[in-house]
Amino acid sequence: MDFEKAARMWEELKLPVRLRTFRSGVMVVQGLDRTDQATIKALLAWLKDLHEFPPEKEVPWDWQQFGMGVTAQETADRFGWSLGVAEEELLMAEEHGAVCREEGLEGLKFWVNYIDIGDVKPPKSQAQRDQEAIVKALKKSGMI
Repeated sequence: MDFEKAARMWEELKLPVRLRTFRSGVMVVQGLDRTDQATIKALLAWLKDLHEFPPEKEVPWDWQQFGMGVTAQETADRFGWSLGVAEEELLMAEEHGAVCREEGLEGLKFWVNYIDIGDVKPPKSQAQRDQEAIVKALKKSGMI
C-alpha cells in the first residue's frame, strides 16, 4: 500500500513515469509518453504493416485488403508487453473504436475497425490501385 501511495505522487512530482490502473484493476508502471493515443497509433501502424507482409499460413480472405487479426499473445510478443497488459491495451483500443474484435475458433482476435471510425479509410484493393494507376497514366499521356 505504501508503494501505491508513493506511485500516485509520481505525476505530481513531475517524474517521467506514472502508475496506470487498467479497467480490470491491474496496475502497471508506465512512462508518461505511453498515452492511449500513442498506444493506439502503434497498434494501428502494426496492423497496417500486416497488409504488406504475407501471413505465415494461407487465409481465405484478401489479406492485402483486410490485413490480419491479432491475438493478445501476438501483441504481447510484438511490443514486449506482458500478456495481461496486451489484453488491456487491445481492450482500450477497442473502447476508443480503433479496433474491433472477432471471437472465433482461434480465440479472440482484434482487427482494424473500419466501421466505427470515420477517420480511418479501408485500404484499397489491388484492383482499385491498378485502376487508379491506369487512369493516372492515361491522363498523363493526354488520352483522357
